[in-house]
Amino acid sequence: MTGGFHQQLAGGEATPVGASTYDLPVRPVQLDDGTQLHVFEHGKGHAVVFVHGSFADYRAWFSQMADFGREHRVIVYSRRHHHPNRWAGAPQSVDIRRHADDLTELIRQAGGRPRHAGRAVLRRAGRVARSQETA
Repeated sequence: MTGGFHQQLAGGEATPVGASTYDLPVRPVQLDDGTQLHVFEHGKGHAVVFVHGSFADYRAWFSQMADFGREHRVIVYSRRHHHPNRWAGAPQSVDIRRHADDLTELIRQAGGRPRHAGRAVLRRAGRVARSQETA
């Protein structure tokens, strides 16, 4: 893919992180446990953090970033075990609680609290985690 969202970035240039032309210029973020996740940011204003599903990565939000970036600081990232992050540890070592903790840390590192952070998803993760602890 040429043009499109890449042309809307500051400077109109894209620096792919891999072979796919859908890759965006990302930066690594180091979490407290040493894990490195890749993050892409676009725009200014209140932060809006987009979290992809299990069978996707940060590129799932490609078509949303330009529009939201006009009025917001859009932050997209790839969760653990998702492109282009290094696969570290066994798949069973990562559960919804770990993903929620990663999101919490990314928000903290981004310098603030988002106005909305997928509250329904995080509430569900909390209920699931609590039910597993009592089972």
